[in-house]
Order: sequence, then structure tokens, then C-alpha cells
Amino acid sequence: MEDQSKQIEKTSRRNFTKTMIAAAVAGPIIASMTGCPKPPASESCTCPEPQPGEPIKCEFKIPGMETEPHEPPIIVTNGSLRLDLNRELIASRIGPGVRNYQYKLREEYYTEINRVQVLSERERYISTYYYYLNFRQAYLGLWLQKNTATMPNQDPVWDPPTSGEPQILFSFYRNGPYNYLALETDLELTQSRFKRLRRFRYEHPVYSPNQAFRLAKWSLFYPTPANVITGGGFPFEEDLTASASTSESFQLAVTFEHVDHYRKRNNIKAA
Repeated sequence: MEDQSKQIEKTSRRNFTKTMIAAAVAGPIIASMTGCPKPPASESCTCPEPQPGEPIKCEFKIPGMETEPHEPPIIVTNGSLRLDLNRELIASRIGPGVRNYQYKLREEYYTEINRVQVLSERERYISTYYYYLNFRQAYLGLWLQKNTATMPNQDPVWDPPTSGEPQILFSFYRNGPYNYLALETDLELTQSRFKRLRRFRYEHPVYSPNQAFRLAKWSLFYPTPANVITGGGFPFEEDLTASASTSESFQLAVTFEHVDHYRKRNNIKAA
């Protein structure tokens, strides 16, 4: 166990410290020698060429595609679902349906998703990728999977994966010239105060007493929540329940444009 823990720590630290500091205007995006450490033969310091309507999936942060870091991202924790953020959400009932509640920020500030960072825990390491939604107005869906084991200390017995709509959806709504963050959930979240940078924590309730569940799948959608984004012959999603999956869990950091940046990008005059 000790050797495996050291391997996970070593690999995770290497992935997090890689930084990309130069981007080509045309052709593949390539990190400079000073910003991208010399990688092992199995890795690369390049990112795919941006394609219309597709996110850019890369191991490195891409200059010029980052929003101004005025706020920490919303953190989505693996296992059962937990969200940590810096602003308070207000719930309203929108059901009946797969998702019965919609959450908006008390003070409108976040607009569309700019970037999703995904950490995937695997058997012996943790991988991290950045997904840049350079076209914006995309959706992020999360599927939760119930454990039906009934005996104490019994290994999990997971329900078959849900093939329909996700129980959690990062969406947006229109108000004047802006698209603002809207979070849709199947059950009402519970709230607690957290810490200084992420002052509010929201947790998804259990589906029945003592029944565990996990975040089993995530996916990016565009132009509607019914359209999984595909690029290079594969969907921009990961699924723990897939037969070929090597993942054990996910953790996501979702970054949004704030109002001032959105206004500049869309040439909107301040009121």
C-alpha cells in the first residue's frame, strides 16, 4: 500500500505541475520548453487543434483561453455528490421530471462554463485533463448510481447505469443580454457553511436510508442537453460503468465566466 500511495502522489504531482505557456494560432497547440517539462516517451506536450463546436482536451492550462481568475471554481467531489462554491444558491421547484429543482446564484455573477477540469482516479495513478469550451453555451451532466447492497460491510452492488437524462445538470438561463449559471438536480440539496474560499457546501441527500451512491458518469453536451459532444471519434465523457473503463472515481472543477468578462467578449455596454 505504501508503494502504491507514493506512486499516486508522484504521478498526481507531476500532472498538476505541468504548465503550458505558449499556443500556436494555427495547427496543434504546443507548449514551450520552459513551460512544459520534458515528458516521458509516452506523454506529449501538445494539445489538439481546436475544432468548431468541440472542446479542447489538454493536460495543460492554455494561455489565452483562461478566464480571469476572480473566483475559485465550483468543486464537485466524487463518491456521493458534494459541491463547494463561493456564492449562495437559491432553489426553486421545477418538476416533476428527472430533475425537479433548479438553483440560481443569489447574486447573478457566473455566466457560461469556460473550463472543466477532471481528475480521474485510476488503479495506480490520478490523471487530470482540462476541457476548454471555446464555443461556450455548453452543458455538463452528472449521473449518480445507487448501491443496492443491503448487508453491512458487503461489497457494493451497483444499479445498472441510467441511460436517460443526468440527475445533475450544469445549465444556464437568459436574463437580459446574459446567460447565467443554473444548476438542476433531481433532489433538493442540503446546505452548510464550508470555508473562506468556498463558503457554501451543498450535498446531495441519500436516496433511501443508509443507501450509498456515487458519481458514476459525466458528460459535456452541446448545443442541447440531449447532444453529447464528440470529437476525434470519441465522446467528451467518462463512465465508471463502461466495460473498458479503468477509472475508479471523478472529481471536477468547473470554472465560469464572470459578468465583466462576458460583457467584454460579447461587446455589451455596461448599464
